[in-house]
Amino acid sequence: MNNKHKEQSDSPWRSPIESSELAPNADMETSEKKYGGIKRGVFVVNSFAAWFFTSIPGLLARPAMGFGGPALFMGVTVLFMALFARERMKNMGRDPRLGWLMLVPVVNIWILAMCLLCQEGHADTRKLDLSGKIVGILLIALIVFVVAKTVYGMLYI
Repeated sequence: MNNKHKEQSDSPWRSPIESSELAPNADMETSEKKYGGIKRGVFVVNSFAAWFFTSIPGLLARPAMGFGGPALFMGVTVLFMALFARERMKNMGRDPRLGWLMLVPVVNIWILAMCLLCQEGHADTRKLDLSGKIVGILLIALIVFVVAKTVYGMLYI
């Protein structure tokens, strides 16, 4: 039996060095990478909470502050959204500073879409999971509906 074992180790098809010798921490390479930040669901809940808790006082302050009241409170909402997007970018494996682009008009739409669609570690895989694809389809349908309503006037729905 020892002879058979020796034949197997001398086989030209077998690596002379075991994989454990090449990578002693091989389990570290195969373990999941932890990204930190907040996940997609937490981002959505936090965004709605920030919108709700800043919109209501803004609407209540409208008689006292005029039209500046709601605008001030919506600015606070956008600031909270930038903070949440920062954490979400970290979770996607991207540079957290990209979250501050929520403060830039038009670019914030792209950042918001990324925060809603991309799963944890998206920077490594560059592919959407099933949830991201479903949310993407719903988001595109919503955009098409809003554009159609704007272009064609009041729809009878």
